[in-house]
Amino acid sequence: MWFFFGYIEPMDFFDKSYLTVQKQYKPKYKQRANSFALWFVSALQIGLLLLFGYFLFLFIKETRTIYLSADKAWLFFILTCLFIIIRNWLRYGGRQLKIRRAKSSATVSSGQLKFSHLLALLISVYLVSFLFISICKLN
Repeated sequence: MWFFFGYIEPMDFFDKSYLTVQKQYKPKYKQRANSFALWFVSALQIGLLLLFGYFLFLFIKETRTIYLSADKAWLFFILTCLFIIIRNWLRYGGRQLKIRRAKSSATVSSGQLKFSHLLALLISVYLVSFLFISICKLN
């Protein structure tokens, strides 16, 4: 019943990355900083989902226990992506965002992430995912 009383879980990696991206874009784009941060975090989570899903596909393929066609797997991936986008939109909007900002200002600044590192992580996740997909299609 904790979710009825407005419980906000402790800050995780995605919360910190959201606040880092938001602080990066806030001076230039005041109105769009929240949108940039929201799409950045969603893209990072979707990229990690793609990478994890492909590793899971390769594992299941090696054990020869595939019960899901490729079309259904892509449909499941797209539906999960929509769920991630909607969940992030609800999570980083309104009252919860204010509470997360207050928690971030109360924490020590040593836990801050660098925007360049986050951008490199996002690019590398997608590069590795597409690299694995292209290599496995050749085999």
